[in-house]
Amino acid sequence: MRPAIHSLPISIDRASKEPIQSQLRRGIITAIGTGQLAPGQKMLSTRLLADQLGIARNTVSAVFEELMARGYLEARPRRGYFVSDSKPPVTDRVDWAVTLDWESRLNHHPSRLNHIR
Repeated sequence: MRPAIHSLPISIDRASKEPIQSQLRRGIITAIGTGQLAPGQKMLSTRLLADQLGIARNTVSAVFEELMARGYLEARPRRGYFVSDSKPPVTDRVDWAVTLDWESRLNHHPSRLNHIR
C-alpha cells in the first residue's frame, strides 16, 4: 500500500467562473491521470482537504462521492478514501457530434425543428 498524501497538487481559483466543485473534481482527476496520485494511495480526509483548500467540507464530500461513483476513488470502512486500483472507464470526454446526430433528428421531426436549419 502506498503512503498517505499530505497535500494535493490542487489550487482553487475563487475568481474563476468555474464552480469550486468542478475545479476540485478536475484537479483530482488530473492528479490521478498524471500519476501524482497513484492507485491505492490514501486520500486526505474530507475535513483536512477542505481546511487545506479553504472550502466547505460538504463540497469535498460531494466531489469524493461523485468520484467514487465514477470509479476514480473507493471508500474503505474506517480507513478513508483511496485512489481506485482499477482504471475508471473513459467517459469524461464525449464526442457530442456523434452523440447528437442533428441531421437524423431534423429529418425525423422536420416540422418541429425547422427553425434550427
